[in-house]
Amino acid sequence: MDNLWQLVHQNPQDFMSWTLLLQYCEQTNNMDTISRAYNQFLSHYPYCYAYWIKFAEFGRKLSNERTAFEMLEKAVTVFPNSIDIWIHYLQECIRCHKSDNHIIVLFERALRLCGSDYNSSDLWLLYLHWIQTFRSDPSEVTLIYDRLLQTPIKKLCQHFENFVTFVENNNPIDIINKNEYHLNDNEYNDFINNSKTNCIDIIQFKRSSELSFNVNHLKVRLSYII
Repeated sequence: MDNLWQLVHQNPQDFMSWTLLLQYCEQTNNMDTISRAYNQFLSHYPYCYAYWIKFAEFGRKLSNERTAFEMLEKAVTVFPNSIDIWIHYLQECIRCHKSDNHIIVLFERALRLCGSDYNSSDLWLLYLHWIQTFRSDPSEVTLIYDRLLQTPIKKLCQHFENFVTFVENNNPIDIINKNEYHLNDNEYNDFINNSKTNCIDIIQFKRSSELSFNVNHLKVRLSYII
């Protein structure tokens, strides 16, 4: 190992020697030895995102969760527009059941830094999946889709199709804020207040109104990507 250290100190641009050194240090299963090698390697190659993730994994396995999160926080500070590091960081927070506020702050930070990247689809999808799985308010999903469908990224048409499915599978009042819903519902309220309206008419009108709302809601979102 001393020979490898000598090689990388003599020529820090010798990437092959660095990878050999890292492999050798990893085999020791000693966190101090691994940290020394990774910290020096990443000071020369800060954009090797896979090595940041690997380093954090060693921190988790050989030290503790706190060490791993400190490494990931350092990684996104040094390389803030790495989508892969952000996704791994967020997945670890979700796995460890960090608080909702903590996770939301991290998601928003990640989107602010790299959410407009053409290849950020997986980051957006992770956010949507987390909200749909762990949050109880479907309107939060709509708000994310509103932002996503205005962002020119990869697989945008697929995102819109997912949004169509989401709208079709949910009651309108559940997926938008109440003020927006009641604006659409005024016509329905006027209709049911008509003394000549019977129950069958009300049911048919309500179904037609909700269908019309969903179609119009989708048209607005579709306009983002045309």
